[in-house]
Amino acid sequence: MGGEVLSPRMKMISMMYLVLTALLAMNVSKDILEAFVTINTSIEATNENFNEKNKALYARFLAAQTQDAEKVTPYKDKAWEVKDHANELFAHIDSLKSYLILETEKIPEDQAGRDTMHLHDVSAKDDYNVPTYILIGDAGSPKKGQWTAHDLKIKINKYKDKILSLMTPEMKAELKIMLNTDDPPTKSDGSNPTWDNDNFYNIPLAAVITILTKIQADVRNAESDIIEKLFSEVKKYDFTFDTLAARIIPKSSYIFVGEAYEAEIFVAGFNTTRDPVIQMGELDYSNGDPSLVASTIKTDGISYENGAGHFKVIAKTEGEKKYSGMISIMSPQGKIVKYPYEGSYTVARPSLTVSADQMNVFYIGLDNPITIAVPGVAHEKLKPRCSGATLYKAIGKGKYIIKPTRAGDIFISAKADFNGEMKSMGPGIKFRVKRMPTPIAKVMNMTGGRISKKTLAAAGGVIPLMENFDFNVYSTVKSYKITMEIEGDLVPVRVTGGRFTEKTAKTISRLPSGAKVFFENIKADLPDGTTRMLNSIIFTIR
Repeated sequence: MGGEVLSPRMKMISMMYLVLTALLAMNVSKDILEAFVTINTSIEATNENFNEKNKALYARFLAAQTQDAEKVTPYKDKAWEVKDHANELFAHIDSLKSYLILETEKIPEDQAGRDTMHLHDVSAKDDYNVPTYILIGDAGSPKKGQWTAHDLKIKINKYKDKILSLMTPEMKAELKIMLNTDDPPTKSDGSNPTWDNDNFYNIPLAAVITILTKIQADVRNAESDIIEKLFSEVKKYDFTFDTLAARIIPKSSYIFVGEAYEAEIFVAGFNTTRDPVIQMGELDYSNGDPSLVASTIKTDGISYENGAGHFKVIAKTEGEKKYSGMISIMSPQGKIVKYPYEGSYTVARPSLTVSADQMNVFYIGLDNPITIAVPGVAHEKLKPRCSGATLYKAIGKGKYIIKPTRAGDIFISAKADFNGEMKSMGPGIKFRVKRMPTPIAKVMNMTGGRISKKTLAAAGGVIPLMENFDFNVYSTVKSYKITMEIEGDLVPVRVTGGRFTEKTAKTISRLPSGAKVFFENIKADLPDGTTRMLNSIIFTIR
């Protein structure tokens, strides 16, 4: 069966895996760790191949079910149970790998990006301690819990028991499941190693992740063995190739005006030497079995290659587009068998939306938060850009920070990645960029008027305040001139910074009633890098 005969690629990977695992006991060099990364990547590719192979097998069950539901359904239902169990265990191991990487790298879960989950980008590949603590705990004291090797072993054994329970004794005898969790033999020193310790104790993170990926390969391989065996019980049908249901595989079900909607339309399990006949039109179910309304039949936009039909149409208008039709194919007995199909796709105009999260205008020199999105396009596929401003990503989907460098109008546009082709998402959206407003100079929150000398002396200095401005930004007074009326004379003093000097405060405290105090030539430094001249303040001592 499939699990007993490995492909040459898998044999090579398994051999390298065994050699590297043996080398762990001798020396963990950087080269060995990188070799584990390479092996892990290869096994991940193999897992994807297993997954695609299994998907094809499940499709064959559905095709066969359309021919003889009564006989095929019991086997198909068992195959779906196998799929559910395999997906559940595979996903748990995926979560375990992510948890190990995040904990070892000390990355909070809410800050984990796609790159942090790739073993190639992990910096702590050689870390023994964290993986051992999570999976094993202290030596000699097995640790139990959701993310432990003990729990993983239980889940693997349950998975084997569940999928094998779906087999008859005769079918079991022909299977060899590659998920061994037995404890290793007793060592020469009399110690009794466990499966947990043998696989995960004092092993660097790179090797641990690779071991877990290989277990995932064994899970998919076991899944493949079981469903192949189940399908072997139902493959004695008129159609001996991958039989037989209509299939529509669109490149995308959400496209933009002016783009082409493309889909593969075929009978699953086709004969490459004989093309089917594909017609499009309105299906009529009024007589029980579906048929095509003759007046609606058309074949425009359909081409054939290797037994499969290719449908292509240029989208001209927006909205949901539905289509249907019939696939006709000849059975080995020379009988024309027809299969109805239905599909739909949505057409939309490229609709870039850019919303300023804080204000409707942008300000030079400030971090202006914005949200950029295109309906139907994943955030990670968008590549926004803007001239006259620096644009960089912030935390959150579609969140960006824009920092303009000049006043006037700027345009924010975006392109999206569609299968490697960058496409414009419509015209740029215009935003107005302004300079920050000039703050108001105040003393004791006043801009002038009558004030007691005690209150004024205690004020401490001149403060620039941003009034009615949504950004939490602060300016600092660079210098100012204070002029006090002393014995009829106006005495000016130049002050650096915004605070009163000790001498100024003492002089104010001795001023008589009716004396004038002028704050003039107040200069303030703003966060946008400019220096502004602020308003003057005139007080009369009461």
